[in-house]
Amino acid sequence: MLILTLLLHDVGKGMSVENHVTGGLTALASAAKRLNLSSEEKEEVHFLIEHHLDMSATVQRRDIFDPATVSAFAQSVTTLERLQRLSLLTYADIHSVNPEALTPWKAEMLWQLFVATSNHFSRTLDRDRLHAPDEGSLLERVQALAGDTTLEEIEAVLEGFRGGISRAFGGGDCGALGVYQKLGTDPVQTELLATPMVSP
Repeated sequence: MLILTLLLHDVGKGMSVENHVTGGLTALASAAKRLNLSSEEKEEVHFLIEHHLDMSATVQRRDIFDPATVSAFAQSVTTLERLQRLSLLTYADIHSVNPEALTPWKAEMLWQLFVATSNHFSRTLDRDRLHAPDEGSLLERVQALAGDTTLEEIEAVLEGFRGGISRAFGGGDCGALGVYQKLGTDPVQTELLATPMVSP
């Protein structure tokens, strides 16, 4: 997907369109059909083409050391995976213009924005984590399903889960709780399933 984006993101500069990004997205629509891209793959390349100038613009026009700037950029990028791809795309795009385009200052600022945004995602994940003692109603529902399991054991399992995942326990599935209880006596068991590999 990243290579396809590199091929298409500036192709609009040779098209009779007002904005080269629009040209790139038009080319993507055609290429996606011929390459049989999935909707998820097409959406990812679409995002990268549409936003391929965002990181450079943020570095040049905004204070990247302002938490509000980092937060706004993170909301636009939405995920750590997209941040990684966009950073690589931006680096390659600038570096390919000419040997002098990627100055040491610009390279450092791109790195600083990447690190700050990556840290922002990490802090957001930590804020979203569930702290079991604060979820009284959830604990009661799980305890009702878990039989003789003590409240302390349930809290140990739930502590640290993200809220959306942990609330699934309230729907009647206590499989994770059973696995946790067996850890003291049974060896850890895994199940490996073969799935097709999708290139990033």
